[in-house]
Amino acid sequence: MAKAVFNRSLIHRIQAAVVVHDADTKVIVCNSKAQELLGLTEEQMLGKAAMNPDWKFLGADGERLSLEKYPVNQAVFTQQPLRDFTIGIFRPNKSDVVWVLVNADPVLDDKGKIQQVIVTFMDITDLKQAEEALRESEEKLVRAEKLAILGKLAGVLGHEIKAPLGVIKHSLEFLKVRLDQDVDAKIGEHLNLMHAKLNTMDKTIDDVLDFARTKKLELMTVDPGNLVEYLLRDIPIPANIRIVPDLGRNLPCIAVDERQIQQVFRNIIANAIDAMIDGGTLTVSTGKQLSDNAGHEFVTISFRDTGEGISPDHVKKIFEPLFSTKVKGTGLGLVACENVIHAHGGSIEVSSELGKGSTFIVKFPIKEN
Repeated sequence: MAKAVFNRSLIHRIQAAVVVHDADTKVIVCNSKAQELLGLTEEQMLGKAAMNPDWKFLGADGERLSLEKYPVNQAVFTQQPLRDFTIGIFRPNKSDVVWVLVNADPVLDDKGKIQQVIVTFMDITDLKQAEEALRESEEKLVRAEKLAILGKLAGVLGHEIKAPLGVIKHSLEFLKVRLDQDVDAKIGEHLNLMHAKLNTMDKTIDDVLDFARTKKLELMTVDPGNLVEYLLRDIPIPANIRIVPDLGRNLPCIAVDERQIQQVFRNIIANAIDAMIDGGTLTVSTGKQLSDNAGHEFVTISFRDTGEGISPDHVKKIFEPLFSTKVKGTGLGLVACENVIHAHGGSIEVSSELGKGSTFIVKFPIKEN
C-alpha cells in the first residue's frame, strides 16, 4: 500500500501530463497537468474507462479514432509499449481540440498479466498548427504555379490553336453547305459530329482564355433579391428540376459587377443541375449574417441542391485549378467563380454530404452608405 501511495504522490508531482489506467482501462490516477491539458477535472476522469463514449479522439488525419486505436486499448491488447502516437482530443470544458503526442506503457505482473497502463501526453498543438500553416502555404504556392502555367497556356491556345480551329470550323461549314444536297446520311452524321466536337473544343479554349484574363469590375449597387429573381427568370431549367426561391426581404444592397456575378451564379446552378441526374430540388436563398471576428455584416446567397453530393476529399480540392469531378470538365469553372467573388471582397463556401446534396454559400460585404 505504501508503494502505491508513493507512486500516486510521485505522479502528482511530475511536471508532465500523466494518466494511469487499471487492467480494465479505468482511470485510477490523473495528475493536475493531465487535467489541465485534457480540460477535465479529476472527478470527471476517475473511474472512466477507455471505452467510454465521452472520450472523443481524432487521428493524425483529423478523422474520428476507432476504439481499438485508443492508446490505452492498444497497450492493453498488444501488451507492448506505444510510442509517439499522435492524436487530437476534444476538450468538452473548452470546446476545442488539443493535439498531443502519446506514450503508453503497460505494467505487467510476474505472470505477464496487465496491472496498469501509464499514459503520458505532450502538447504538440502549436507544432500541429505550424504544420497546417506550412501545408496551406505549400498548397497556395502550388496553386500559384498552376495559375502561372495556365496564363502561359492561354497565350498558346489563343494564338496557336484557336485561330486554326476557326479555319477548320469555317471549312467544315463550307463542306456542309456544298454537300448538303448530295451527301448521304452517314457522311452527314459524321459532319455534324465533327462540328459538335469542334464547338466543344472551342468552348474549352474560351474557358481557359476567360479564366486567364483579368477583367475590370464595373460595380453597381443592386438589391440581392432582385439580382437572384432576374437570374432565375432568365436561366433555362430542366423539367425535372424544381427551383425553390427563399429570398429574404429588406436586405442591404451590395456592390457587384452584375454581368460577372450572374455568370458565377449560372455556373453554380449548372453544376447543381448536373449533380441532380434524376431530378431534384434547388433552393436559392438570400440572407444576412455576421461573418467574421471583426463583426462585419455580409449578404449571403446560397444554392442548396438535392443531388449526389461531393466526397470530403473532393470538397477539399474543389477550388483547385484543373481539378474536376466531371469527365468533360476543365477544372476551371469554380476556380474562376472564386476569383470573381474574391475580387468583390467576398467569399464562397461549400458543404456537402454524399447522397444528400451540396450547398454553395456566396458572401458579399454589405455596401456602406
